[in-house]
Amino acid sequence: MLGAGVGGNLLEWYDFGIYGLLAPGLAGAFFPAEDRIAALIAACGYFLRRRLRETGYQPLPARANDPIPLKQAFTLAPGAMICAVLFTSGYGIVNYLTMVFLPVYASEFGTVAESRVLQINTAAQAVALLLVPFAG
Repeated sequence: MLGAGVGGNLLEWYDFGIYGLLAPGLAGAFFPAEDRIAALIAACGYFLRRRLRETGYQPLPARANDPIPLKQAFTLAPGAMICAVLFTSGYGIVNYLTMVFLPVYASEFGTVAESRVLQINTAAQAVALLLVPFAG
């Protein structure tokens, strides 16, 4: 069972890996080369749009009498939604403080060099990227 799951996951992500390696070349070949970043974003957007179509995703047209999903979620599970809003807000505040405010404060008012602050900030971002998926 575990082997089948791992094998399926490898096959599923194989095309993402191949496309990720080829995306810069495809972006230069098929999209305007004046702005390389915009071309890369367009190439990735095209690939993701094609993947959504393969999964059978079809956006439904909005109707006038459809309930608002956020209002419906707050009505059905107000406690869970309040916890989610508080957690997300807290995460945003902590992320701002550690990634923006403290490095600027340390370089402006502290004795830490700006290059050292950027190194610390980059390391903190890398650690955060590694830990966030495990946060649940």
